[in-house]
Order: sequence, then C-alpha cells, then structure tokens
Amino acid sequence: MFQLTDAELYKCPFIMMTEPGGSYFDDDEAAHLRDYLLRGGFLWADDFWGDVAWDNWDQQIKKALPEFQIIDIPLAHPMFHMLYQVQRVPQIPSIDYWAGSGNTSERGAESAVPHARGIFDEHGNMLVLSTFNTDFGDAFEREGDSRAYFEQFAGVGYAFGTKRSCELHRAPPTGAASMMPTSKSPGTAMIWRVSKPARSSSAFHSDALRSLPPVTAIMFRSLMTRLSSSRST
Repeated sequence: MFQLTDAELYKCPFIMMTEPGGSYFDDDEAAHLRDYLLRGGFLWADDFWGDVAWDNWDQQIKKALPEFQIIDIPLAHPMFHMLYQVQRVPQIPSIDYWAGSGNTSERGAESAVPHARGIFDEHGNMLVLSTFNTDFGDAFEREGDSRAYFEQFAGVGYAFGTKRSCELHRAPPTGAASMMPTSKSPGTAMIWRVSKPARSSSAFHSDALRSLPPVTAIMFRSLMTRLSSSRST
C-alpha cells in the first residue's frame, strides 16, 4: 500500500485512480500530488458516476491544481486520433451492473452521458484525465470473465486507453528526472489505484505488469521505453 505522500509514487510516470468520487485529499496529500503532476506525472481518474461524485472530485483535484481549469476534451483533440479514430467517449459499465441490468448508465438518467475531461498545463500537456460516468478499468480487466462483456466493451476501451498511451509519448518537462524508471526497475510499469475511496486517506496499491492483460502490458512497456529514451537524448 502506498500513500500520495510516499516517495515511491515518483517511480511511476502514469497513475490511475478508480472511484475518485469518494476521495479526500488533506493538505499534505494535495501538495504531493501537485508536485508529482507538475514534475511530469500523469493521473487518470476513472469510474465515478453521478453529480455528487463529480462535485466531490472537482473539489479534491482543485486542492492540488487550483489554477487550472477542467474542460471537456473535444473529440477533435489529437489524442483521439493518434492510433485509433475514437469517435465518442464510450460508456462502459461495471461487469456486475451490466450483467444484472443489461444497461450501461449506473445512475440512470443522472449518469446517462459519459465524459472525458482534462486538466492541461500552460504548454498544452495533459496533467489529469477524468473519465466520468464510465468505467474503463473493467474494459481492461474483465476479458476472461465474460465473453459477451468482452466483445461489447473491450474494443472501445482498449482503443481509448491505447490512444491515451500515445498521448503520453512526450519528453517529460525539465526537473522530472525522478519520474523515470530507476536502475532497480528497468522496463517496469505499474498502475496505481485508490483501493477503496475513504474520507481518512488516499491509499494506493500497485499491480505489476504480469497482472495486466497482454495488450495493456505491451502498451506500458512501450511507454516506459520511450520515456527512458527521452531522458538520454
């Protein structure tokens, strides 16, 4: 388990937080997250539904990045057209919700429209991606659980996730050397996620590449290779 205040966070250039609608950052956590992001780190916040969840996330992330706006990313943005042509933000429900209801909106009319919202720095680099009213995590994790779910949601999920990896293939800003893989962990990438959003802390746990679906593992190995190359050039 890791906290936002743990130095281990700086070993991963890409972190993923699930169900951030229930998160809470104290001042120290917000300061560390800010430092991580401004040094070149990237946060993908995924799988939260409804207005209450969004309002809470908006308040928490602004503790770390109060000067930056959150915008709906237009579909004309290059990140949607780097590898696959992503024509819409797909709504992906959890596998359990879909299996029980056959529907995709987990909060009914309140969460009927999925969003991809971003926070960009002054150079146009994305610091935070928030995918709201959708659950990309299950699109990546559930390929062995249900053939029907996999066929309906995995393709659009991987298309979106892979283009996000392509967007990350950029040289990190000056001062971000600590974001690069260390000599003790060459070629290693991890996803970090909130274990269970709690009011008392923002804990993370890590999943090694061997626990990821093969396509995702390849995607992250490619990311780490390019980041390592950018440091030496």
